[in-house]
Amino acid sequence: MKYFSKLNSVFVATLFGVSMLLTPNFVFAHGSVRSYVYDAIVQNYTVNKDSTVDVSEAQTYNFVGAFHSGWRSISLKGVGSIDNMLVSDGATGEPFTYSSARLDKTNPESWGKYTYYRENGHENIEWYYNLDDTTH
Repeated sequence: MKYFSKLNSVFVATLFGVSMLLTPNFVFAHGSVRSYVYDAIVQNYTVNKDSTVDVSEAQTYNFVGAFHSGWRSISLKGVGSIDNMLVSDGATGEPFTYSSARLDKTNPESWGKYTYYRENGHENIEWYYNLDDTTH
């Protein structure tokens, strides 16, 4: 019985040693993974006298890695129409430029622009930017 106990101890120690050798490679490999979380999504609604509704939404992202586009989809179920859509940079207040077509998010000429299109009963909005490892 002592032989198996000693063998198990050696096996566990060896396994631990090997795992320590592999840990730096594991951490390095996952350091290049991109991710984001929403720090906040704030929506404001104003009901006007003519029964229309003005909606503004501010999204704050926490980016790990490089990102070049945002996307929002709004269901059109029960919505009469959507008009006067605008996208701006929440940090600077600078308005993005409208594009009538979807753009290549990796092309720097697309950054600072937005578009919208209807698909499958939704109004979809895409905007393009260049952000890396930041909260914005």
